[in-house]
Amino acid sequence: MISSISVTLEMIKIFSFIKIAFCVLIMCFVISPALAQNQNADLIANQLSRIQRDLQALNRQVFKNSANGNQSKTYNNVKGSSSNNAYIIRVEDRLSQLENAIKENTNTVENNANTLNQISARLDSLGNDINFRITSIEQRLNFLTRNPQAAQQDMAFPSSPSSVQTLTPPRLTAVPRPKGVHQIGPSTGGITLGNPQGTLGTITQRDLNTARRQNSANAIGTIDQALRPTNLGAAVSQQSKLPESNLPAGTPKEQYKFAFGLVRKQEFSDAVKALEEFIKTYPTEPLTTNARNWLGRTHYVRKDYRSAIEVFFAA
Repeated sequence: MISSISVTLEMIKIFSFIKIAFCVLIMCFVISPALAQNQNADLIANQLSRIQRDLQALNRQVFKNSANGNQSKTYNNVKGSSSNNAYIIRVEDRLSQLENAIKENTNTVENNANTLNQISARLDSLGNDINFRITSIEQRLNFLTRNPQAAQQDMAFPSSPSSVQTLTPPRLTAVPRPKGVHQIGPSTGGITLGNPQGTLGTITQRDLNTARRQNSANAIGTIDQALRPTNLGAAVSQQSKLPESNLPAGTPKEQYKFAFGLVRKQEFSDAVKALEEFIKTYPTEPLTTNARNWLGRTHYVRKDYRSAIEVFFAA
């Protein structure tokens, strides 16, 4: 009973609102000539359309509540549903914005990953190139110790092209002179090792005669001192302490092969002694050039770089 009365009162209110709306419409049409001077006709038409839509929505809501039999409760549910729909719309908009932001971040991460992959590939290529170059240099510098048989034929015969030219050391502007290195002259600026060849200067006959007399006097004094009984034992002991030769007896070619064999066996300490003795014994032998090159290589393998530079420079 109470619900029917409330529906009746609501219907009366609605019809009253409709009457008021029609009255407003009639007044608008009546005073339209006066308002046409001050307002835009499009604005009035929009207002009338909005009022008409509101009335239609109100009528639908009233008749729907009457059919359910519980107007107040249904009205509250519709109001709550409208607010929930607005909240859902806002949430959907927010989710859409978050989705777009995630897509942008994903694109940025993919671009960064692609850039890092390219940088990594370039670094790998650069590292491989450096490793290849270093390996190639090491193989060339250690050609004798790593592949002695491949270079044996070229090193054994001086007439054939020598493979040691591929490892020519850099030219240095200044090298400290160690023991055994002599300055040629103040005007030349060069150095020489061992037995220098060519003309180093001239001396007068007077200087030559003076040097001969001094040598003769020194030789006579040395013989007299050696023949004294007190010095005979010392002379015999010095003769017994003379160093033995590092090269076997034979031809220069056989001695060179012996020294080269020590290099192949990686007995570098003995090889250095044998090669140095060969160079001093046969300064004009064609094989001496190869012996110098192998001596420099042997010094380099033993990490005696100063001696290697001196030998290469002299060669």
